[in-house]
Amino acid sequence: MKQKKLKINGLVDQPRWYSIKCVCGSEVMDKHPIKECLNCKFTDQENSMPKEPFNGLDEDGKPKVVTEITIFRGDKFQEIIGWSWQ
Repeated sequence: MKQKKLKINGLVDQPRWYSIKCVCGSEVMDKHPIKECLNCKFTDQENSMPKEPFNGLDEDGKPKVVTEITIFRGDKFQEIIGWSWQ
């Protein structure tokens, strides 16, 4: 039996945050590590999103295979701030 692909609602081809360069290891970040690197933060958030169907629970608490998720994005950078399934 062929496994279904995960359908992901809310994908964006080129989110705005893709244009933010990584500043880890830069001289400025080494001297003034006030904030974390936005590129690395947003990359971690995107990598935390599932890419394949996974096991979850339905509304009644019964096991089911999740084959569709919806992404929630930030307004300014279009970064992934969360995702859900039904």
